[in-house]
Amino acid sequence: MSEAPTPIDRDEAMLARLAELDLAVTERVAACALAAEEPAVVADLARAYQRVARSLRQTLALKARLKQVQARELRDNPPPPPPRDTARIRRRMDDLRGAVRRVIWDEYERCEDEGIADDFFDLLEQRMALHAENDAFGLEPLDDHVVRLCQELGLTTAAARAWRDLPDPPQGHRADDAAEDALEGEARLIESSA
Repeated sequence: MSEAPTPIDRDEAMLARLAELDLAVTERVAACALAAEEPAVVADLARAYQRVARSLRQTLALKARLKQVQARELRDNPPPPPPRDTARIRRRMDDLRGAVRRVIWDEYERCEDEGIADDFFDLLEQRMALHAENDAFGLEPLDDHVVRLCQELGLTTAAARAWRDLPDPPQGHRADDAAEDALEGEARLIESSA
């Protein structure tokens, strides 16, 4: 498998600097041409302006071409997928479980039917088990992952963003039993897919 292309940062930086210099010279020559009064001087400055403006256009076109080449290289040679890291996946599942359970509890603790929260806790476990099959599970920032999973579950984004400030569900709630069962199943799933 081929390696992902390395970005050409130095070349990009030089082209950017060259474009800045070309622009500065172009503006200076244009200003001198506009200020000149003698026809011969105006003609010379107009030719100089045409040359430096062309140089600027070529530099900008080269910068655009370089970006296209880099994008094509990345598309044709994507980086290899991350190796499966069961410890990272297990940690992320624990972190997600705690965070999203807070959001679920915050949204449904006031419902007359306590079963709604329990149903969401069960759905959370199912979704996490499904997503944990992906080797890249847990690479994104935790807060982003919490928001995305809450959106999948139909929970409010505002509560998802504030999950750190929300209280944990009370101990001994039926969801604790479901979480224990899910942990056992999750361990089997992770070990079997490793």
